[in-house]
Amino acid sequence: MPNVNSSAAPAMHPLHRVPNLLIAAFPAASLAIPRAANTLIIVASLIALCLCFQRAYRDAVMLSIRETSVRTFCYAMAAPIAAILLVEVWHDQLVASTLDSASRFLMAIPIFLILRTRRLEIAPWTGLSFAVGGISAAAVTVVAPYDWGGGRIGSTFLNPIHFGDIATILFVLSLMSIHWLARDNRPILGLKILGAACAGYASLAGGSRGGWVALPLIALVLIGVGMHKRPWVTKFAALIAAIIFISLPMKYAPIVMSRFDEIGTELSAMKHGDDDTSVGVRLKLYQAGVMLFTEHPWVGLGANGYKHAMAPLAQEDILTPHAAQLGRGETHNQIIAYAVDYGILGLFASLGLYLVPWLMFWRHRHASAPVDRRTALMGLIFVLSFFVFGLTVDTFTLKLTASVYAGILAVLAGLAPARVTENIPISARPN
Repeated sequence: MPNVNSSAAPAMHPLHRVPNLLIAAFPAASLAIPRAANTLIIVASLIALCLCFQRAYRDAVMLSIRETSVRTFCYAMAAPIAAILLVEVWHDQLVASTLDSASRFLMAIPIFLILRTRRLEIAPWTGLSFAVGGISAAAVTVVAPYDWGGGRIGSTFLNPIHFGDIATILFVLSLMSIHWLARDNRPILGLKILGAACAGYASLAGGSRGGWVALPLIALVLIGVGMHKRPWVTKFAALIAAIIFISLPMKYAPIVMSRFDEIGTELSAMKHGDDDTSVGVRLKLYQAGVMLFTEHPWVGLGANGYKHAMAPLAQEDILTPHAAQLGRGETHNQIIAYAVDYGILGLFASLGLYLVPWLMFWRHRHASAPVDRRTALMGLIFVLSFFVFGLTVDTFTLKLTASVYAGILAVLAGLAPARVTENIPISARPN
């Protein structure tokens, strides 16, 4: 289980405070401060990399790497940048900008490894990170709102889709962090509930349907995994409560009602031959992506290949000019985006970013320690959410969202149960 420094334990070593502060501040800063997510993950990765070579951590890192799941996680995080480099070298076209986002997953590796050593003390107050992130998201929508059109609010540097998606997962994780690393007193409990409420408000302001679609799946995982020992009557009651809770915004929140009403309007328009709707454009872009992948499955089209294919597809009337214009912005599906540009390597790399950590958390969903079970459940929910987000929007081609996924995933995976590190002989701690 994580090396949690309880209130009854000796004061935390000063060298451990900086990583704890980075963990606690990361979600909030990512949503409120431009370039904060990228800066913080770079700083955290450099600190972790330096610690990996220190005597007090080096042996523990090497021992943790013996664990198959640890090595597999590291391979999965390195796979995107490796796939991009190999394919772009094959096409003799290296594009530096395509490496930026993928490098964030590489930066997650040292953070993950250091946390797996259990040498770094984790303060219980780091569990407030998601609540503080939710409060930060709400503050952005109130203090510095940026209307991207249609009353949908994001920030000046993050569109409402990504903003709303991240706020949605912060809403869930803030609630799940209750009694996570330690038993919360009433003020902390109230703060986490407040953070969840604020994140929910920010999610509604963002108006991201892709984020809301994840909620029913999250509820099923929470009930099926988190309540696996509970009687079926309790599970059924929880399911009914979840259905009611998720349905309430559709009836009483105008933006939710209007966003889902738009789906019916757009589907009706598609029946009459108008594909230039939000849903219609996405479906056409997906069809084009599948076609391009089947034509170039092995090494893809290369860097920005999907975007460059939009003009020819529009000329051939496969896409409307409007759909092609939007396709030059993004694919609106992360898996298709990697598959078209980087072929089978990109497809496997993108799937590995979800599947490998999911399996790691899944194996520990029934761990003996409550903190380990909660960490595994939070990891499952986090990975599932980003997988759903990535079905309707490019999540990992944007540095900020790639940093958020890589940073939070590294922490949750690093705190997940470790099999081999528990037997590491106690070496000298930093002093």
